[in-house]
Amino acid sequence: SSGINAESQSVLFSFLDTIVSRNPKLVSTKVKATDKGLFYDYNSFIPDRYKANLVCCLVYRVYMIASSFHVLDCDLKQLCLKFYKNGFPKDFVEECISRVLNRFYEPKEPVVSVPRKEVLMVMPYLGNMSIVLKRDILKLVRKFYPSVDVKFVYKRGFRISNLFKFKDCFPLKCKSGIVYSIQCNKCGQSAAYIGKTKNTLFERFYGPGRNGHSALIPLL
Repeated sequence: SSGINAESQSVLFSFLDTIVSRNPKLVSTKVKATDKGLFYDYNSFIPDRYKANLVCCLVYRVYMIASSFHVLDCDLKQLCLKFYKNGFPKDFVEECISRVLNRFYEPKEPVVSVPRKEVLMVMPYLGNMSIVLKRDILKLVRKFYPSVDVKFVYKRGFRISNLFKFKDCFPLKCKSGIVYSIQCNKCGQSAAYIGKTKNTLFERFYGPGRNGHSALIPLL
């Protein structure tokens, strides 16, 4: 009871990881008396992701506990001094702090609840230029068309084989899937017939029992 009475008469109250001030009413991050300010050394042989996660985690903790921007500023300055003593570069720490704070103050992208439509985009591979172009296109699509999922496929550009044709071209009468038009010799285009053949053009008009047609005009 004596401890409770002594604490009730003081200005600051300690509760879990916070310090509550009675007058003025503020809440800040608690630092234990045994804290030596030792974290990962920045030059230690660990992935940079672990170092960034350490900074982001502690910055997030300070932000969630601070009751005002003044308290937040003071707690962040004290936290930064500890990181600097452990060899963390100033640019690295400030980048992690901005990453955490931007999660709260930057506008969030709209959440798409409908299935995203996949769009396939084929483009020639031109080295780093193609990678940069892909990143810029994805950024614009996510900003203005969040319901579209763009997939990129790279293909080779100009080849030596484009200069040569190793395969012989079939004559038109040996090709299948031809769309043709037949016109009447007397009526002309007013009495034309358009059809498509699954067989070759020669079999369609010059096969068994067929004498061909002089007014045949292949269209496709």
